[in-house]
This record gives sequence, C-alpha cells and structure tokens, in this order.
Amino acid sequence: MTDPTNGITFALEDASKRYGRLLALDRLNLTFAARTTTALIGSSGSGKSTVLRLLLGLERPEQGQVLVNGRILRSADVLALRRRVGYV
Repeated sequence: MTDPTNGITFALEDASKRYGRLLALDRLNLTFAARTTTALIGSSGSGKSTVLRLLLGLERPEQGQVLVNGRILRSADVLALRRRVGYV
C-alpha cells in the first residue's frame, strides 16, 4: 500500500462474479481515481454491492482481478485496506 496522503486508486480488470447460476458481473472494467468520491447508481440487482464487495476484498472474482494502487489485491492486504477506506 502507498502512503495514505497519496490516496488509493482502485480498478477492476475483466472482473466476473457469479452467485450460483446468477451472473452478477461479466468481465467488468472500472477504474476509480485516488482522492475522489464515486457513486454507483443502478437498479436493484445491477451489481452495485458486488462491485463494492470485490473492491474491498469481501469477495473474490471468479475471473479477472482487483487492483489497489496498481497491485493485485491479496488476502493479506484486505484488513489494512478496509481500515483506510470509507464506504456505505
């Protein structure tokens, strides 16, 4: 992780997530710039919560990867990340 004064950049690269037979995300590519506020807006079931859960390491994608500051998010980094990020 980088210095907290520099902020955090998040990215999903070709991220896919399934819940049983339901495809929640299909090869999604998103980037969230450091020191910005982002709102995910969509209808119920569109994948908003799934995106947040992947970015915070609460869940893992079946395909693709989650990047934090340009590095793949590892299980060992998840707790420290959650302590630095505000989310609702």
